[in-house]
Amino acid sequence: MDESTTSLPALAARCLDVMRSLGKTDRGATTRRYAMYGLVFDPRRAQELEGFVTDSLGPLLDYDRRRSTDLVSTVAAYFAHSGNLSRTAHALHVHTNTLLKRLDRITALLGDDWRSADSALGLHLAVRLHQLRAVLDGPG
Repeated sequence: MDESTTSLPALAARCLDVMRSLGKTDRGATTRRYAMYGLVFDPRRAQELEGFVTDSLGPLLDYDRRRSTDLVSTVAAYFAHSGNLSRTAHALHVHTNTLLKRLDRITALLGDDWRSADSALGLHLAVRLHQLRAVLDGPG
């Protein structure tokens, strides 16, 4: 058997973990259905995932680590609520002014264009992959 055949059970198990983290617990699927998450559930591509997430979120992750903040979750909530400031602030349990200060900090770290269509797509994907990786890797 070649490497891709022997790794199918591992890929399927990681795909199942991805599905669970996405809340898809009431159906079956193939790894092809969730291929866009391939970087997450293929352990052979862990370096690619790490590189993409680091390139996209590195400044935020570093800032969060140094300052014990959670700007990555702020970006995740911002995207989850389609940029609606009121709903994002509510979801984060912060005042809108606090959210605006966080968004200003994110802009200072990532640059003015992080909310532009092209940049936001990559950043949104990186945030989602980071969250899924955290679920798959577990605590610690």
